[in-house]
Amino acid sequence: MREWLLRAVGVLEIVGGALGLEAAVHRLSGLRAPLAIVAAAVAALFFAWALVAGVLLIAGSERGLRWSRWVQLAQVPVLSSGIVSYAVHVGAAVLVLAGFAWPPAWSLHVSGLSHGWLVGLLGAAPYGTRIGVDVLALLAWLVLRVAGGRA
Repeated sequence: MREWLLRAVGVLEIVGGALGLEAAVHRLSGLRAPLAIVAAAVAALFFAWALVAGVLLIAGSERGLRWSRWVQLAQVPVLSSGIVSYAVHVGAAVLVLAGFAWPPAWSLHVSGLSHGWLVGLLGAAPYGTRIGVDVLALLAWLVLRVAGGRA
């Protein structure tokens, strides 16, 4: 069971990392603004890191286990506001979001075999002001902590 869970996390990281890396490189090819180029390059580096972490995790590497924990932890928080927005997912996501309107609104977003990158400043809130958690990334991080042993 332990090996199966670790492999499942690794496969999600490989698939999401490959999809995200391809999309980020494709975006890079058409950009001209320096800040947009930097943002797309950071996204490409993150997705490449997730891809390598997944490969190392499946290979049974201790480094892959440590890197995968960080990749999963980076996906847990979700924030969307008029000032700053942050949401990253690799492979799949199950987002539970709470809005700050009255009456308070909760929402659930599920996406599978995908990638996502929303890191921005000033006016980058496509869904209004919300805060949330990627439940799938949190569960994957817990699996890596418990099933992966110490490191």
